[in-house]
Amino acid sequence: METGGSGVIDKRSAIRVECHRKVFARHPGITVVASPIDGDNIATAEQMATATMRRHPRLKGWVVSDAGGGIGIGRAIQALGKTGEVRVVGLDDLPELVQLIRSGVVDSTAATKPRSQGYWSVLSLWQQGLGAPPIQRIDTGIAVQGSATNHP
Repeated sequence: METGGSGVIDKRSAIRVECHRKVFARHPGITVVASPIDGDNIATAEQMATATMRRHPRLKGWVVSDAGGGIGIGRAIQALGKTGEVRVVGLDDLPELVQLIRSGVVDSTAATKPRSQGYWSVLSLWQQGLGAPPIQRIDTGIAVQGSATNHP
C-alpha cells in the first residue's frame, strides 16, 4: 500500500490509507507488507516501489492513495519486468496513469472530477454573492477506468 503526503501523510491520504487498512483487515488473505510515503512525487514513488518490490519479491499488488503513486509504481513495475505479475489500483486520471492502464501495467484507477469540482465551487460562490444560501452538498461523482469497470 502506497501512501501520499509530503514526508508526512496529508489528511486526505491518511483517510484513504485508514480506509484501505480497514478493508484489508476484513480479508485474511491480504497482508500489508509496506506503506511507503512518496509525498505525491512520481520519482519518489518509483524509487520506493522498486525497493519495496525487491525486498518483497512475492508482492502481488499495490493500492495507491495519491495521484503520483500509481505512475511511479507503474514505472517501477515496467523497469523490473513485472508487468502482469504485480497489480496496481491507482488514483486520479493523470495522462501517464491512463496510458499505463491502456498498456496493461496498471489495472485501474478511480478519479474525482476536478473540472466539476471547480465548476460547482465557482457557481456556488456566485450564487452566494447573489444572496442564495450555500449549497450544502455537491456530489461530483467518481470516474473509474481500467479493469475495475468490469466488476460490479
